[in-house]
Amino acid sequence: MKVRVLLLFIVCVLSVSAQTEFKFRVWLKDKNGSGYSLERPSEFLSAKALLRRQRQGLIVDSTDLPVSKNYLNSLASPGVKVVSVSKWMNTAVVAMTDSSAISSIRALPFVAKAEWVWQGATGANPSSLRNESFEDQSSSPALFQEYGYGYQQLAVSNGHLLHEAGFRGQGITIAVIDAGFYKADSIAAYRHLQILGARDFVYPRQNVYKADRHGQMVLSVMGAVDSFRFIGSAPGAAYWLLRSEDTGSEYPVEEDYWAAAAEFADSVGVDIINTSLGYSTFEQSVMNHTHQQLDGKTIFVTRAASYATQKGIFVIVSAGNEGNKTWQKINAPGDAADALTVGSISTSLQVSTFSSVGFTADNRVKPDVVAVGEGTYLMDGTGKLNTSNGTSFSAPLMSGMVACLWQALPDLKARDLLGLIRKYSTFYTLPDEHYGYGVPDLMAAYRSISNGAASPRIYKPDVFFKNKKGSGLVVRNIPPSDSLYLLRIYAIDGRMELGEKLEAGENYVDTRHLTKGVHIVFIEGKNYRYSTKIIK
Repeated sequence: MKVRVLLLFIVCVLSVSAQTEFKFRVWLKDKNGSGYSLERPSEFLSAKALLRRQRQGLIVDSTDLPVSKNYLNSLASPGVKVVSVSKWMNTAVVAMTDSSAISSIRALPFVAKAEWVWQGATGANPSSLRNESFEDQSSSPALFQEYGYGYQQLAVSNGHLLHEAGFRGQGITIAVIDAGFYKADSIAAYRHLQILGARDFVYPRQNVYKADRHGQMVLSVMGAVDSFRFIGSAPGAAYWLLRSEDTGSEYPVEEDYWAAAAEFADSVGVDIINTSLGYSTFEQSVMNHTHQQLDGKTIFVTRAASYATQKGIFVIVSAGNEGNKTWQKINAPGDAADALTVGSISTSLQVSTFSSVGFTADNRVKPDVVAVGEGTYLMDGTGKLNTSNGTSFSAPLMSGMVACLWQALPDLKARDLLGLIRKYSTFYTLPDEHYGYGVPDLMAAYRSISNGAASPRIYKPDVFFKNKKGSGLVVRNIPPSDSLYLLRIYAIDGRMELGEKLEAGENYVDTRHLTKGVHIVFIEGKNYRYSTKIIK
């Protein structure tokens, strides 16, 4: 009898787990009852996020306010749960097994509309590892000294010269929005890397290090270090690893997850977002995007990416691998106006046949630039050095080099940096739908500013380091202001060891707990970002 009861229980559980679940994107009319005020932005944005806005002359506006708590509470009811929220878009995604429940939600007075964005089986296995093709390079001899096989893909855009000048991304924070970061917490090539945290916006209780390997490969192009075999394009940067891609299905709800990840990245103060994801067609053809929608203002994920750029974040997007397929065009959010959309070339500078093409529906140049995405060297899911193809890898290669350039030119606003990169690309005066503005020369872009041409005024505080027992850093000449001032100290390998707020006038910072060796000091304010080296 006990066995029969147990079997009946198992059958019931399996029956429940096989139910079909639906998800709808609910658009809200306003933010009444959010519980927050624009007069108190520190309650919903970090100090770094506020500093980024202040430094670039951006204001905190209503899109920064969280979604109304009252509305979210009203949406949640028996059989209905809120699974994702976007404050920029003022939307919420609700999940239910009885799709008829959406009728009562549509009737709520604060709801503008609701649209179907996903369906699938409840209890589905979220883990999915896609097959990737590689050419194993683990037994090949190292080349080009320290960089090994990573040299040529950097040298195409003179990224290695930025490294030689001392810029490896230190002080820049990059959010990688992707499908998962399989084993990134255990691969030796990341031991030096400053990973600030990881979040899963698809399955919040899942471990991103056990999910898809694609994000880990993307991360390796930027951050991996295997000396004399491979060095990524920004090994000194700090990283947030954010999962927004559901590899088990293809539905528009992934755009909602992307928006949630981007908003989180903004809230913690990232400087750059790299996303090697794109959206055009879905499992339900009625949901597909069209070429006419590639206008920079229609598709949900494109609008979210545009909001991110309006917050002063430099957004870098892969163009897509549709060049030799039916869709052919760039994928959303690659049509976002102020995002840097990156196509693919080989190291011989030939555009890859798979690289998605432009222009946008409103006749803007896309992709913006190209980088090596054909035969790109990276770390595979086991931590081995391999090559793979795709704009998924040209985008992070460029993201890392942009991080180095922004470290070198910290006073530039994101939009000005975007214009500078376009200007110093090979086809700037005659862009096309394949190369965009062409191959950037990032060292030339840096020199155009650092040599005095249109160079912004850099404020320099007085910094004195006392390397004695009870050693500390004295920072003087901080002007009175209503702006925030932050001091951060990094080890030479990119790890942040100390962070403090600064006050006007003179400050003393206790540095007794710093490790011995060379450190880089960053001081950030509304109108400047200053850096210097100290030795303990």
